[in-house]
Amino acid sequence: MYCIQNPAIDLHNHFWVKDRPARFSSQRKDLNTVLESMKRAGIDICALTSDKDYRYERVVEEALKERKREIECFENCVVVDSKVIFRGEEVYTDKGSIVLVGLKKTIWQPRKTRQLVEALKIGKSRKAFILVPHPFLSMGGVKEAIEETIRYADAIEISPYCSKQVNKGVRDFSREKGLPAVCTSDARHPRETGRGFFVSLGEFEFKDGEEAVQKLKECVRNGMENYQRPANLFEIARYLVLSGMAK
Repeated sequence: MYCIQNPAIDLHNHFWVKDRPARFSSQRKDLNTVLESMKRAGIDICALTSDKDYRYERVVEEALKERKREIECFENCVVVDSKVIFRGEEVYTDKGSIVLVGLKKTIWQPRKTRQLVEALKIGKSRKAFILVPHPFLSMGGVKEAIEETIRYADAIEISPYCSKQVNKGVRDFSREKGLPAVCTSDARHPRETGRGFFVSLGEFEFKDGEEAVQKLKECVRNGMENYQRPANLFEIARYLVLSGMAK
């Protein structure tokens, strides 16, 4: 049984080593870098978010080789040195992207763009946490299909890349629909970890991966606080370039 008191949680972090997607780089995010960036930022729980690669699998493989660490692997997350790293997957669909946290295996298929409803139904049937990232962005957001999407979603994202006005709209929409809104980092660089996260206002207790995902859903419904540092102009420019390269 694991128990973390008032954990800081980031459910959308790409953990790229260099200023370009991992699949274009011979260097990939390793376990030490993930853990170091989480510890530096005070993050207890994160989703290592892959997009069209097997980033999470590589980190888990490395974790299993680390004999000196306290490690427990579940099908959808790994606990290393009291830090919880979930499998996260940003799924690009015909109507925008969604983030699925806590899948037991990837649903990515090379050279295939999934239908939005298909991806949402897969996430729901596999009991993943469904996050709607940057919902009102014209690039990558599900803006035109937001009503359809929130029927399945557990939360929508307050993005550090969006303006105060756009994020105010997300918060207003969240209150209107009764759907939690959570801050994330959507980080492209280790230094950006901790730029956005939320803190659970209670204990995060779980004994296995499925219970951990269920606890995430309870956290956003029953009490949490958001924290955010908006991206600067350089980070926004990098995000726009790399988001285009990832698709």
